[in-house]
Amino acid sequence: MAGFEEVVDLVKTICKEPTEQKSYRIYATVTSVSPIAIRVEGFDVDIPSELIEVGAMCKRYVLPIPHKHTGCYHPLTGYETEEIEVWRGLQVGDKVVCFRFNNGQLYYIAQRVEMEGFRE
Repeated sequence: MAGFEEVVDLVKTICKEPTEQKSYRIYATVTSVSPIAIRVEGFDVDIPSELIEVGAMCKRYVLPIPHKHTGCYHPLTGYETEEIEVWRGLQVGDKVVCFRFNNGQLYYIAQRVEMEGFRE
């Protein structure tokens, strides 16, 4: 049970931290892609790329698997494509959920919550 006691001690330590040092979940909008910048809801200043870390689900990820489509058309290669895009990179206007750490000195973009052209 030593592992459980260590977790309890860690939670107690985090709870004692001053409020401004705790991490928070926040929502933001991507305002620039290169370099990355976000605008937190309720604020009118962009967070610069130096303070942002982008999570894996917000980075472009492709599988280099050539394949053919039937019943649809790819405008550049006809029915054949060179890769499968699993995740697309962030685009301006994407709404994202972030975690703010270290009194606003680090923002981790975890994932998109809304994006242009996406419908549920």
